[in-house]
Amino acid sequence: EQGESDATKDRILSHMEQLQPVFQENYDAIAYLNAGFIGAWGEWNRSTNDLLNTTDMRDILFKFLSVVPPERMITLRYPYYKRRIYDTDKPLTPSEAFNGSNQARTASLNDCFLASGDDGGTYEFNVDVEPQKDFLNQENLYVVQGGETCNSDSRAQPYIGCDNALKELARMRWSFLNSRYESGVLNTWTTQGCYGEIERRLGYRFSLVNSEITNSVKPGGRFFEKLDMENVGWANVYNPRLLEVVLRNRETSQEYYLRVNQDVRRWTTGETTTVNIEGGLPANIPSGEYDIYLNLPDPEPRLYNRPEYSI
Repeated sequence: EQGESDATKDRILSHMEQLQPVFQENYDAIAYLNAGFIGAWGEWNRSTNDLLNTTDMRDILFKFLSVVPPERMITLRYPYYKRRIYDTDKPLTPSEAFNGSNQARTASLNDCFLASGDDGGTYEFNVDVEPQKDFLNQENLYVVQGGETCNSDSRAQPYIGCDNALKELARMRWSFLNSRYESGVLNTWTTQGCYGEIERRLGYRFSLVNSEITNSVKPGGRFFEKLDMENVGWANVYNPRLLEVVLRNRETSQEYYLRVNQDVRRWTTGETTTVNIEGGLPANIPSGEYDIYLNLPDPEPRLYNRPEYSI
């Protein structure tokens, strides 16, 4: 609770070590983790143990990143903490994205979206908000962004309307949003008619614009496919995904898989990506008619064959 003490740095680090086996065993079902541990509600907004200096924040974040498998990201409540911890004002570059480094795995959680001109203190005090938003606009091409709204009072009224909400969600490339809080903001979006669009466009939303597919191939021959995929959502995929073409025999339902070497996390929001696919068919594939599917499964073995974890 607010005002109550947080744990010491040593205690926090020891708790992380205790949690490491749990994260290792179950990370496939975890989308991301919030840094937590410091301050009221784990929001890093105050600390009775004076942990909000750059050195301690860096030590705690890096320890957390070390006990969580490298395939998952950790979010920070205040985006300027990331700039401070990594001593940079430059967002991630395409070559740095998804490379497994601590910086590439550190993301943002805004728990007071649209609460005021600086989102309830989310952005750095007495510093121009616009450059901070520009930073997130580029950074969030490669890391997850989410959070929740936190009030609908007079401070928030100029910002929570649909026009501004849609603009800000798109600009910062939001992937997720708490659907239960805060009711005043959520009701405003329902009344003004944009709630449905927000539901549809959070995160990725892939649309097949065009496809060109080989019409007839002999067993052992070459299969060709060209796809134009548009991401009409507000964000990119942020966790690893496989990409494969599935050929299913219409008569027997036997399936054949062709793995495609492309990172779907780079199918950028607002852009159309061309995917060129070529592969050889098995020499013993039965003749017949085949339906063709595109599958983006989870790479982890326990989830790979579960459709609810697949795009």
